[in-house]
Amino acid sequence: LKDLDDAPFPDYSILKTRCDCANVMSTRGCPFCCSFCTTSRMFHPYRERSIDSVMDELRYYKSLGFKYMNFEDDNFTANKERAKEICRRMIRENLVFRETFFFGRTDMANDDELLGLLQKAHLTRALVGIESLNQQSLDEINKHQKVADIKRCAAALAKHKIRLIASIVLGIDTDRQEDILKGVEFSKKINAYQLQPAILTPFPGTAVYRQYKKEGRVLTEDWSLFDMMNVTFLPKTMTPWELQELFFKAVKRFYTFFSSFRIWKIFGANFGLRRIAFSFVVKIGVFALNLVARFGRHTSLYRLKHLPAGKLPEYM
Repeated sequence: LKDLDDAPFPDYSILKTRCDCANVMSTRGCPFCCSFCTTSRMFHPYRERSIDSVMDELRYYKSLGFKYMNFEDDNFTANKERAKEICRRMIRENLVFRETFFFGRTDMANDDELLGLLQKAHLTRALVGIESLNQQSLDEINKHQKVADIKRCAAALAKHKIRLIASIVLGIDTDRQEDILKGVEFSKKINAYQLQPAILTPFPGTAVYRQYKKEGRVLTEDWSLFDMMNVTFLPKTMTPWELQELFFKAVKRFYTFFSSFRIWKIFGANFGLRRIAFSFVVKIGVFALNLVARFGRHTSLYRLKHLPAGKLPEYM
C-alpha cells in the first residue's frame, strides 16, 4: 500500500465487549535497519500517513468515547517535526486522551521541544529500545545508538514525566551474562515503569536469521516458539539453557515487591498496585516454568534444559 491514507479506519463499533483503548498507526515501517528486527523487512519502505488523516482517525475515536490511545508506529518519533505537529494539533483540536502510548528511539532526547509537546499531548508512556548497555553489542545489531544516548534519554523522559518501558535484547553474540543483567539493573536504577526483555530471535528474513542459518546455529524452525520468550538458536557466550534462565532471572529481578512500592511513590497508587500484582504473577510463573523444564519430558523447555553440550539437534 503506497498511500496509507487509502486504508480505512478500524471499525470499533462492531466490538461486543467494552474497550477503552484505541490503536492508531500513523506510519508503516522504520527508517532504521536493526539486524534482528522484522519491521524494516515486513513494512519496507518507511511511509507516513498525512497528519489530516491521523487527526480524522483520532476524532473518530474521541466520538466513540475512547479514554486511552496507542500509537502503534514502530518508531513514532522517527520524523521529529511530524511528531511535533501531530502533538500540536492534538492539543489545539482537543484530541488529547487520558494517556497515549508510543514507540520511540533514544534520539528523541535531543529535542526538548518534542518532549515538551509529547507531555502536553499526554503521550506519557514510551517503549524505548535500550537493547544493551554494551556498546559493542549495539554496534553488532546495527542499532546506531550509543550507551550515552540511552542514559541521556532516560533522564530526559523522567524530566518530562514520560514513563519509560525499557526494552532489552537477550543473547546478542557479544553480550555476556553480566552484560544482560547490567541492563536489568540499569532499568531498575532509572525507575523504568516496565521492563520488556526479549530473547534475540532469528526471524526469517532478518540479517540475524541468515547469519545463524549459515553458521548452523538455528536450533528449530517450530515457528510457534519464535515468540522472543524461547531460545531458538545457539548463543556464543553461554548455553541455550543459560540464556533461557537469564530471561527468567531478568523478569524476577526487575519485578520485585520492593520496586512496586517505589513505582507507587513515583507514579501513584494505581500503578503501584498493578506492579505488585504483576510481581506476584511473575514469581509464580517463573517457578512453574522451572518445574516444567525439570520434569516436563515432552516440553520444549525440558528438551532445551537437557540439550547435550556442543550439539545442535533440532530439539523441539
